[in-house]
Amino acid sequence: MSSESTFIDLEETQDLLQDVLAFLDDNSFSDDATAPPASSSMGGDCVKKSRSRKYSPVYDRCRREKKKAERQALVSQVAQYETELELLRAQKSVPGTDSKWGWIHVATEEEKRRKAEEINRQLRGIIALQLNAIKILHGYMSQEALFAQRVPSMMTQLSPSIGPITTGTFASLGAIAAHLKWMFGRLRSSADCVFSSASLAMEDHNSAGALMSSVNVKYEDPVAGPCIELLSTTPMSCSFKNAVSMLWGMLLDKKVLGSHAGCYTMKTKQLTERSANFGYSTTFDVPDASGVLDGVTLFEKYQEDNRAILLWASMLVDLQHGEPYSISQGYLCVSRVSSNPQQQSVVRSFSRLSGKLFGVSAHVDVPVARKNQIASKARLERAQLRLMECAELQNGQ
Repeated sequence: MSSESTFIDLEETQDLLQDVLAFLDDNSFSDDATAPPASSSMGGDCVKKSRSRKYSPVYDRCRREKKKAERQALVSQVAQYETELELLRAQKSVPGTDSKWGWIHVATEEEKRRKAEEINRQLRGIIALQLNAIKILHGYMSQEALFAQRVPSMMTQLSPSIGPITTGTFASLGAIAAHLKWMFGRLRSSADCVFSSASLAMEDHNSAGALMSSVNVKYEDPVAGPCIELLSTTPMSCSFKNAVSMLWGMLLDKKVLGSHAGCYTMKTKQLTERSANFGYSTTFDVPDASGVLDGVTLFEKYQEDNRAILLWASMLVDLQHGEPYSISQGYLCVSRVSSNPQQQSVVRSFSRLSGKLFGVSAHVDVPVARKNQIASKARLERAQLRLMECAELQNGQ
């Protein structure tokens, strides 16, 4: 097509196609109609002879079929042109496409569609990640609930303690220490029940497991009566020997004496390789107490080849009345990890807090107990974090 050619208007194209169809319908495409007129010049007889020559039936049939096919092809082409014409007319009626900027509208719509598909793909990916996170969280919560449910039944069935520890009045630090030492006998006999039974753990007790913690208010415990119960499992990235040494050193630090350790006065201190005895007094504003409390905290350690048990017990007594204001006791077990016994270990803890200070004395003060439950949960998780940080430092040395 030359550069001077112009586009034919759509209506003119349709008229031209209709004229072509009319022309095809008016002509019969016979052999006589297509023959040229006879010449009156010289040699006309020869021409007439050649024109009147008969073709073979096969050749005639081929010529007729060929012309018929040409007519059908023209009809099909006309129908195709009419269809395209209708499509062009339909597109012409769309707003924005009847001008020279119609292609911009099409390109813009295509870009919007592409962006929508990309956003949809990203949203599907985010939803898949959220569903996976929900599945992991649900599994963790189910394990923690199962762990907490198994402890009371195991303590009731296997613990040598036949009932809650009864307390009287205490007039001195020595009396408090003597009572705690008596409690240690029950703690020692219960340690194997707590840590040797694999049913108390969500996994094999020789495996590192996952980091977990659980704090629950117990309205009736077979050993401590009403109390706040704390459970934890902390994987350590250091050897068994380093973990035992590090944990024992942290227990002997003054911060283990409780949340009020910053305002205590040390009165007695006895340290051996396997035990520690701290006697102290503290002063702070507490309800239903004189404000001056005497306290004793005991620690004891005994170690085997693949396991170390650390026991602790603590008591605060109101000096004015000689009655216990808080009693806490617990177990810590450090063991090797069978898959990597030289470089990994695991610390499991089991503790009980009771007394007026925690809102769980003879009668449970639910608001106070719930408040201390939340606070104890936070302190337990901070302690786990400190343990893992110290283990990493030990491993790096």
